[in-house]
Amino acid sequence: MDNILQKIAEYSVTSTEQLTKHFIIPTLKEKDRELLKPEDIFRHTSKAIIVGAAGSGKTTLLKFLCYYYSRIYLAEPATNPIAVFIPANSLNNFDISELRCIIEMQANEKVSNDIFERYLKENKIILLVDGLDEINPILRRKIFVQINDFSRQFSHLRIILSTRPIALKNEFQNVGFFNLVEFNDREMYEYVSRFIGKENTKFFMEATTNSFSKNLIRNPLQLKLLLSVYKSKGFLPLNLTSFYSDSIDYLFSTWEQEKHIASRSLLSLQDKYTILEQLAIYLFKRRTNMLFRSELNKLIKETPIIEDIQNIDIDAFVQELLTSGILVQMDTESVGFFHLTLQEYYGARAVSKNPRIIIDLISQPSYHIIVILACELMDDIDTVIEIAIEYNQFILAAQCLSHGKTNNNVLVDLIFKEFIQIMGKPFIGLLVSKYYNNSLVHNNTFAISVVEII
Repeated sequence: MDNILQKIAEYSVTSTEQLTKHFIIPTLKEKDRELLKPEDIFRHTSKAIIVGAAGSGKTTLLKFLCYYYSRIYLAEPATNPIAVFIPANSLNNFDISELRCIIEMQANEKVSNDIFERYLKENKIILLVDGLDEINPILRRKIFVQINDFSRQFSHLRIILSTRPIALKNEFQNVGFFNLVEFNDREMYEYVSRFIGKENTKFFMEATTNSFSKNLIRNPLQLKLLLSVYKSKGFLPLNLTSFYSDSIDYLFSTWEQEKHIASRSLLSLQDKYTILEQLAIYLFKRRTNMLFRSELNKLIKETPIIEDIQNIDIDAFVQELLTSGILVQMDTESVGFFHLTLQEYYGARAVSKNPRIIIDLISQPSYHIIVILACELMDDIDTVIEIAIEYNQFILAAQCLSHGKTNNNVLVDLIFKEFIQIMGKPFIGLLVSKYYNNSLVHNNTFAISVVEII
């Protein structure tokens, strides 16, 4: 057994073993193919991209595959490769030098370029690169080109990439695309049973009749958070705001209960929320999802609420965030939110309090979800709509109307007219007729008349 590969495989197993406790192997769907299990991907292609919505389990799946292939290697090293999990947001380049550094870190041993290149040519390694959408947008195009070049250089090398749909614009060639399928009833029931045991039937009855939660329970991350809140409070949240706030309350309280102590930071829960909001916006403005611990300490110290409070233990608060799981260690020096959806939620909270922040976010379509989420938290979205119109983001303005509240009919009429202009009257008419289930609508003339009536 190769000593370096053995060390990497052992690292992979140790670092991913914990997730197997509640993990349900998901189903994948490739265009024009039947549903398949993740371990069957390489029967169809040597290069694959797994596409899934936020919280659909992309990271957990790649970590599971890392665990799965590394266990197989340790059992039969002569005929099997190891797997290496790589967070895409940690990359500045996708090349031999940078990937070798990751291998060295996991093996805790120096590896020459020649040895690493030999591993690649002999297919001794499977690369699992997670979160293409989380790469700094400034670097994204360059890294995508490098991935393509790398794939051509090592044509037989097996690579699996994961991403949200937002990051894909036909940048990859000769790659199999697989969509993560949402939990079916059996998978959902099995996951819930593993998490809360005998209470699963009661949870299902409440979750499937709750108009808010029934839209979340087929998404693994959202289901996990729902179960955590339910297990803690005995009831389910009724809207998105309470869903996230209850989840974070649970994470903070769990930390305190496990440590059998109150928070040493002396910060109220509202103060903690404010710091997390500032952190989320700080990260979005810099188009990243992680920062150095020293940056985080400085950011907390400069948050306005902290200036009015003496003797705050910043190190204790950072440790609380890490231990509770709200923040995670990205590498030896950097931290970030445990999931991008949480960063988006706190970014939305910040926007809801100061809508002018969206000026810094509006140029990036992947950040529009923050603006839309903020609209759900606001009593009046006029300022958000006006900014969207000012920057000619009429589709975003229309999405905000769907998720927020306004009594300004002038703004509504303006967005409506612009949206019709962008999409075309025939499309809008067909959209309206489809919504009302009018199967008799088949011609543009009638579709246009529907718009004229509206």
